[in-house]
Amino acid sequence: MRIIEFEKGKKRLEFVAGLVWHPLQSTGSARSKELLGYASAQACDLKVIRLSTSPHVGLTKKNDGGKPGQFALAAVIADSLAEAGFRNCLVSLAVPGDPKTSVFVALRDGVILADGDEVGSTEDMRIRLVGDVSYGGWDCIICPPEWGVNDAKQRTLDSFLEGAAAGKLRQWRLTETYIDWKKYAVPAVIVLVLVSAGAYGLSYYKKMKLLEAEALRLQQEELERSQRAALVVEPPKPWRDMPKAIDFVQACNQAFRNADLNGGNWTLDGVVCDGKALTIRWKRTNESAWISHMQAMQPSAVFSDDGTSASVAVSFVAPAPSGADELALPDKGIQLWYRELSSRYGLVISVSSPPAPPPPLPGQMPAPKPKSAWLALPVSIASTLDPVTTVRLVDRPGLRISSIDYVRSEGTLKYQLNGVQYVSI
Repeated sequence: MRIIEFEKGKKRLEFVAGLVWHPLQSTGSARSKELLGYASAQACDLKVIRLSTSPHVGLTKKNDGGKPGQFALAAVIADSLAEAGFRNCLVSLAVPGDPKTSVFVALRDGVILADGDEVGSTEDMRIRLVGDVSYGGWDCIICPPEWGVNDAKQRTLDSFLEGAAAGKLRQWRLTETYIDWKKYAVPAVIVLVLVSAGAYGLSYYKKMKLLEAEALRLQQEELERSQRAALVVEPPKPWRDMPKAIDFVQACNQAFRNADLNGGNWTLDGVVCDGKALTIRWKRTNESAWISHMQAMQPSAVFSDDGTSASVAVSFVAPAPSGADELALPDKGIQLWYRELSSRYGLVISVSSPPAPPPPLPGQMPAPKPKSAWLALPVSIASTLDPVTTVRLVDRPGLRISSIDYVRSEGTLKYQLNGVQYVSI
């Protein structure tokens, strides 16, 4: 977290950059509970809430230098961009008086991303912004012109604090995250009465401390119940543990280039990379294609029972995912995005609806659907471009490739990539 000071007339205003942001799914009192859960989990005691299309809260700590009355800089910038009609934005601006330090703000659908409020060295923020630009879908990018980002606008940090924006700063003040004692007062008072019957001589001060402790206990129990429920309801995000599309395809391609495809007078029937191994298949198309000949060419070949086909599996390892967790893109517009790529690069791309769950067995009740904020859309891509080039053209956050078919047709090597596009809903 970083505190940035600005002079406005005779006043000195303090802005805070580097908050952690969380979406708020609930409403009313449930929203307060949800917010309190985030704050408790991260030991944060200061907050600011943005009630945009999708409400979200920014949190920070007094121990890091924060205090009530300071302004959340990312919220000020996001508000200014929203008023200008921009909803998907990347912003990186130098801190006045300190050109080696920059702030970074990222918005998707008008919401400040969880890691979209950062402050650090200008070089680190440049690397972050340029990397995020490659994901696409941004309708506004603001950064220094020397960074060489196409269609980027140039602004200063001060410009977000002038004019109409200056009159709306009050709504972005940090306030304390506090416990609603009234909610827990009734059960705590009951306990207090029971205890006081056996300890009549306790002082008023001790009674109040007991009331406070019991209220805290009840609150903690409620938070733990809600957190346990969330763990049961929310399924894990599978793409976190799957190799990224480009890493998987590069590993497959390397295994394919290193593989021995020579089957002598047996005919190559196909090559499939499914993530566990690269499998090469041959078929026996004439009487002179002897099994012993294949065994001589490929000692590790496995034959079918009728001796008409053979295969060899070459193991390889695709690197595990690394770096920051990817945010699944919204499902809105994803079909149109793939159709655009299909027409632009001559690819045949199919994006299907997620498969329906299997029907229950006779006498069984249907299993409850797990609540999740994402969908898995099966994707297949047919291309005459090599798989690495193909993935570089179509790669999006949440895209995972699970298999590649290498097929020779009419003297041309063609590729069929199969996988899943994870999208948020």
